[in-house]
Amino acid sequence: MKRKVSALLLFMFLLGVSACGQAQPAISSDKQAEPVATTEELQAEDTTPEPTSTPEPTPEPEPTIDDYFKSMFGLMSPEMRKAIIQNQNDTQNRAEYTITDGWIYGLGMNKNGDICAVKWRDNLSEKTVLTKGQLWTPYVRDAYLYGALYQNKETGIYRMRVSGEDLELIFKAHTDTIQMWDDTIYFTDRDQGTQLFRMNLDGTDLNVVIDKEVYCWYVFGDYVLYQDDADNESLHLMKIGGEDIKLNDQVSYSPIYDGEYIYYIKRIGDDRSIWRISIDGSDDTKIAEYDAYEIALYNDKIYFINIEDNDRVYAINKDGTGLTMISQEKQCENIQFMGDILKYDVTYTKGNTLYLDKVKLCEPDGTLLHTLVE
Repeated sequence: MKRKVSALLLFMFLLGVSACGQAQPAISSDKQAEPVATTEELQAEDTTPEPTSTPEPTPEPEPTIDDYFKSMFGLMSPEMRKAIIQNQNDTQNRAEYTITDGWIYGLGMNKNGDICAVKWRDNLSEKTVLTKGQLWTPYVRDAYLYGALYQNKETGIYRMRVSGEDLELIFKAHTDTIQMWDDTIYFTDRDQGTQLFRMNLDGTDLNVVIDKEVYCWYVFGDYVLYQDDADNESLHLMKIGGEDIKLNDQVSYSPIYDGEYIYYIKRIGDDRSIWRISIDGSDDTKIAEYDAYEIALYNDKIYFINIEDNDRVYAINKDGTGLTMISQEKQCENIQFMGDILKYDVTYTKGNTLYLDKVKLCEPDGTLLHTLVE
């Protein structure tokens, strides 16, 4: 009996070993296993868009000099443009007068014949002596009269009330020309190398604008038009704190810009003539051969002192045509327009000294209105 049980157990053991050696069936499922993708296949199937960067905005181009000036003048009213041109006349020709609120302020004389700063009613019905001394390039601002004053053998930039009270030295300087632009005074000082300076109306915050010898200058906001004395007395245009552009290469005087051209006097050897040039230095063109000293622009005409005819005042059209004598008087200087009134000085020579004889106010055609000083 034991043998039969042992045989049976042996048989079952062998049967179990045989079953364990066979492969096991896979677990059944309705979903088939997906094959594993390769790296190349994954990259080909990836349709996610690449991130893109936002392009930097294109900066606005810097306006050209011509654009800057034509935009400035183009935005001005006709009255403002006329005032800017007349202010350039004043700065180039050392203006002696200004008209404000029905009063004329400027050069006059007291009862003793001394040169003084004086004010008149614009119809000359009333005259008030303000202070002794010669006043150049006067401005009225906020009921104060400003100007370069030569007094007691010294010069400086002064201000006083329009009544003549509270005379105050703002800055001691050897100058006969100042210019105001907004709330800033510009001036040169011969005692400081004729550099161009600027300061506030009360004399504070003094700064050098051009650190070299300059003449025949005028400030247009961010730019200065001037004659560079060391560079053959040629015309330059400098952006304040920036580029300095040479406009021509000849001796040049009295540049005045009218929104289209700079009109100026060019000297070649001993000959002077009247020229015009674009604000960027292009289109430099001779207007007239006349030997000129001082120019002033008024409407469509150029007024000038004609050296060829004993320093009389003449006028021409801006194209050089239409020569017209304005003054019969000889030895004239300091042409100025005050609105529609032409003013000029008549001088005489005694020994080697030039003296003031009279100051005349005229219509633009030369018709005499008043003799202001004589």
